[in-house]
Formats: sequence, structure tokens, C-alpha cells
Amino acid sequence: MSKEMQKVILYLDPIEVVVEEGETVEELLENAKNATKEQIKEKFPRFQYSLVEPNALSMEKAKPGMVVEVDGEVGIITVLNRKNIKVVISGNRLINGSPEAFKLSDKTYKEVMVPRRIMEGMQDYFCEGDCGYISYNGEEIPVVIGK
Repeated sequence: MSKEMQKVILYLDPIEVVVEEGETVEELLENAKNATKEQIKEKFPRFQYSLVEPNALSMEKAKPGMVVEVDGEVGIITVLNRKNIKVVISGNRLINGSPEAFKLSDKTYKEVMVPRRIMEGMQDYFCEGDCGYISYNGEEIPVVIGK
């Protein structure tokens, strides 16, 4: 086994504990936490797992417009759902998956953005994954169209 750090995510089945002691909600919750710890020591619950890269994204860290990598492809996050993110990659292709499948890229937005094709630029509507800049107060602000 290598000495590299590995990231494992465990998805535990629900744990049910019954606590009768505690006068306040805080006391009940503290007693429930302690009862849960004891229950896990006695019999660890069933679980599912996934192995991910140590520098993989999480739902908390992912934001629309971030530049990410997956399977050698580099793209920009367009949409965050409850469990998945959507990313536009070269050729205006959209891929989606769990955030853990992606990692932050060293590339910049300018290097990765997929400009609209000439015919698309003549149209007055935009589609998910379209990238570009908006001029504001003399600055070019990068944008990506989401859902």
C-alpha cells in the first residue's frame, strides 16, 4: 500500500437511538450522540463507500464558474444540483457527475472557456454551457450560462 493519502467516503445506513434522559434539547442531543457512539462501537452499521482522490471536490467547495478536471478533460462548472454537478468541456459538451469525480484545475477560465461559434454568436439566445465575458465598469467579467 502506498504512503499517499487516500480519501474514502462512507455512506452509513441510518442509525436509530432512543434516549429518555435530558431536560433540554441540547441535553437530549448530547445524550443521543453518546448513545450513537456506543452503538457504533458494538455493531458498525452497513455502509456503502467510494474512493476518491485526496484533492477531489466536494459539494461545499464546488461553485459555478470553477475550472475543474476529470479523466484528462478540463471544463467549467455550470450547474450544481443536490448530488451532481454539470461541467461544460471542449466542443460545448456537457458532462455531469458527483463532485468527487472532479478535481480543481490549474488552468484559468480564459484557457478553458469554449467561445460561442460564429453562427451561435449571431443568435439572440444563449444555452447552458455558453461561456464569455460581460463588460462592467471597464472590466471583462467571465461568465458561464447555467441551467
